[in-house]
Amino acid sequence: MVSLKQPPTEAKSSYNMPVVVGVTVPVGDQHAANFQSPVKHGGRDVTPALQHQLQPMPIQTPAAAAMKPAADERSENKQDRPQWTSRYDFIFVLMGYAIGIGNLWRFPYLCGKHGGGAFLFVYLFCLAFCAFPLFLLELVIGQNYQSGPVECYRRLHPKFEGLAYIAAYMNTWVLSYYQMVIAWGLVFFVRSFGWFSDVPWADTDTKEYFEKKVLDRADSFNAHGAYHWSAPAHLLLAVVASWVITYLCLVRGIHSAGRVAYFTVITPFVLIFVLLCKTAALEGAGSGIVYYLKPRLEYVFDPATWSAACGQILFSLSPGTGAATALASYNKRDYPHLFQDALAISLTNSGFSILSGFVVFSVVGNLAHSEGLSVDAVAQEGAGLTFVVFPKALASMPTIFSWFFFFTLVLLGLDSSFAWVQTLITYIMDYYAGVSGVGSGGGAVVSGGGGGGAEQVSGSGGGGGGGEQVSGSGSEAQVLPSGSDTKTSRLDPPARLENVVTGTSTNRSTAASALPAAATAPVTERTGQPQPEELHPEFPSQSQLRQRVTLILCATLGLTSLVYATRNGVHILEVVDHYCPTYCLLFSAFLEFVLFGYVVGPERTRALVLELCGPPDRTATHDENSSSTERSTSSSTPLQRFVLRFLTKNKRTFDLCLRFVGPLLSGGVLLVSFVSDCFFREYHSLVLELFGWAIALLPIVAFCFHAYFCDQNSEGPLKENASPIKGVVLTKSNAGV
Repeated sequence: MVSLKQPPTEAKSSYNMPVVVGVTVPVGDQHAANFQSPVKHGGRDVTPALQHQLQPMPIQTPAAAAMKPAADERSENKQDRPQWTSRYDFIFVLMGYAIGIGNLWRFPYLCGKHGGGAFLFVYLFCLAFCAFPLFLLELVIGQNYQSGPVECYRRLHPKFEGLAYIAAYMNTWVLSYYQMVIAWGLVFFVRSFGWFSDVPWADTDTKEYFEKKVLDRADSFNAHGAYHWSAPAHLLLAVVASWVITYLCLVRGIHSAGRVAYFTVITPFVLIFVLLCKTAALEGAGSGIVYYLKPRLEYVFDPATWSAACGQILFSLSPGTGAATALASYNKRDYPHLFQDALAISLTNSGFSILSGFVVFSVVGNLAHSEGLSVDAVAQEGAGLTFVVFPKALASMPTIFSWFFFFTLVLLGLDSSFAWVQTLITYIMDYYAGVSGVGSGGGAVVSGGGGGGAEQVSGSGGGGGGGEQVSGSGSEAQVLPSGSDTKTSRLDPPARLENVVTGTSTNRSTAASALPAAATAPVTERTGQPQPEELHPEFPSQSQLRQRVTLILCATLGLTSLVYATRNGVHILEVVDHYCPTYCLLFSAFLEFVLFGYVVGPERTRALVLELCGPPDRTATHDENSSSTERSTSSSTPLQRFVLRFLTKNKRTFDLCLRFVGPLLSGGVLLVSFVSDCFFREYHSLVLELFGWAIALLPIVAFCFHAYFCDQNSEGPLKENASPIKGVVLTKSNAGV
């Protein structure tokens, strides 16, 4: 955009008319001047008021505000895209997505098994150099492009669009069985509530109670030569209840999800702290905590420790599932706290895991002491820890602690489910926006494109031809030279445009009344092209569609979850839980490092992170000779200045992380998992193992086919001298050179 500080100059429009550049005038005065200045066209005098019939005249008016938005991903927020009502809605929903059941039933066991303090060191290293960078980059691209994963990866490189579909595929499978785990917690929670004197499993073996009274589990997948598809009624009711709760919390969109997240995230922290105060005082708890934390340094050099630690933090923070990208797309593009939020969420997620370890090993130590066993012999992971070891220990405590524990478990599961369902909703809503032309962005302008011709509706700023362009905010406008681009950076938003000559402004009603009839007429009448609503009148509104999508999605996935409620369901669940997240997630994480480290490149990735996470006054148009610290103002936060210093002064560390450490860790865990499953895994049955390998390899093979046959010229990879943000040219300052 032309700066307001430039002196007035004279240019020639396509009608050989002088155009005042750098001076802003009220729209009404401008059009009055146009009526008084006839020009020659085709041998006769034509006033500028009639020129809109001969040449497109880009202008932003109230009548054009509802039109399809500009395709500029770096300058405009998509105004009709839902947005978080507050910063804390975004933080708590994303925190609930990260903190799940695995933090409670998997991390403590792995930590104790792989060297205690040694495992913690490796875990935090993998967090800093593998999981957190990938998590941050997913947030950045979602907020930058204001779109779901499909559009984000397509814009980065068309061949990597398949990563978004792998994420959707994985989310669908995980959601189908994750709700079943929540249902198990609901069953224990309800049954513990019905017994105020004692819990029903107090006088029985908890393992037998879980497998026979809760799951009604078959001995094997095809025990006695038959498949068992009957399901206990209490499990069916519990899984239906979990999906009904999920639907009710998401039916009103991200706003209702944000409000619910305050309760579902804060409550587990309170309850886990209460449980810690109780369990830490149990006899034998100290031996369990020592086993949990005592560093056994020899484990640092064990590849199994690195595989377990990297796998756990990737599964917990879950980069590669598309949830971070989808949820960040509902931020405003100029949201300034993205890095702080990503750091807070990552540290809180790991902190909750470590805190849960104290509770788990206090209980395990007490149980080992009472039974005369070693802590190692009692400790288990997964469902065995949560639904066997814990109920056995809690049976000796007041019933209220059983309520607290299982209620915490249910809330942790629901939090993650909310985020995954919202991610799938984002996929569908973005697809709808692309098909219907409605709901994909904010207000647009009517502009001329190319070298003339019929008027068209566009947000591209005019292209290379056409008459004068008038841009502005509200009722005022700025006259630009012919062919100028009207786009602006988020870091340099258009100020309120006033008459810089007289110092006065024109109000909205005056300006609108001064516009010619053709400019204020409905867009259909002026252009001959229907508005998006007219193109597809059968499409419902966004809010109606979102409610329908939420209902259909929850109902469909709820039906698939019923399979896991059968007597064979737990065998299927174990196979799906192992194969699908392991291979899909690790494969996606590895390819994302390849995308950002080699395809996009560290320089352009660094420019993208600085654009959204650096100091707010940092733009790509600054003089590259100016000092980075000079561009930091008092409005920037210490963390933003840290990001600026780190990415400019330690660019080799950033490059090393993207190109070597991240791919090595994620790829190494993927390779170790593959070798282990091929040669060392204990098989359930041939049918189930073939099923597991099929659901694991199908999306990987599909991605390879898509990447091979994809026509990258349809979108085009990033150019040599451009960052992922369209139009931001790399300089020594923003590339960190």
